[in-house]
Amino acid sequence: MLKFATNKYSIGIEEVVVERETEHSVWVKGNRSARHSDWHQYHDTYEQAFNHLDCRHTQKLTSAQTRLDTATNELEAVKLLATQK
Repeated sequence: MLKFATNKYSIGIEEVVVERETEHSVWVKGNRSARHSDWHQYHDTYEQAFNHLDCRHTQKLTSAQTRLDTATNELEAVKLLATQK
C-alpha cells in the first residue's frame, strides 16, 4: 500500500510502498519503522503529509520570531546600560 513519508531534516514528501502496517508501525523494504518517530512520519494521504510539513514549518517560524523578539529586547536592555553610566 502507498504511504507518504516526511522526515525531520528535509522539506520533501516521498511516496513509499508499505508492505505491512499496524497501528504504530510500518514495514518498508522488510524493515519495521515507527509510524510516527523523531525521524519519519508516514501519512495515508499526500494532503496529510503536506499539512504536517506546513504545521511543522509554521511552528519553526513562530519559534524563530519569538527568539528574535527576545534577542532584540535583550540587546535594547544592554544598550540601555550604556546610557545609565
